[in-house]
Amino acid sequence: MFAREPGAPAFKVISAGTNVTEGQPADPQAVEVMRETKVDLGAHRTHSLGPGLLDAADWIFTMTWAHRESILRVVPACRDRVWLVSTKGEDIPD
Repeated sequence: MFAREPGAPAFKVISAGTNVTEGQPADPQAVEVMRETKVDLGAHRTHSLGPGLLDAADWIFTMTWAHRESILRVVPACRDRVWLVSTKGEDIPD
């Protein structure tokens, strides 16, 4: 059974890209949108999505079918854990 410390989140969300340069700041548009919801992305840095993160993830959400296919080329075994964010099955522009 998974035990967590009192007050610790029940889950952890990690953002990673299929085609990013490691350590870059968040996109200015994302910073602005999140600022409107009172979330500060000033310290955020990009992470490249690789086999280690894919193997460790319980769920993997993608914004586009191309992202999904790119992930499955790297780690085909994660097929049952990769989901498109859109409930309509449509790409969401990055």
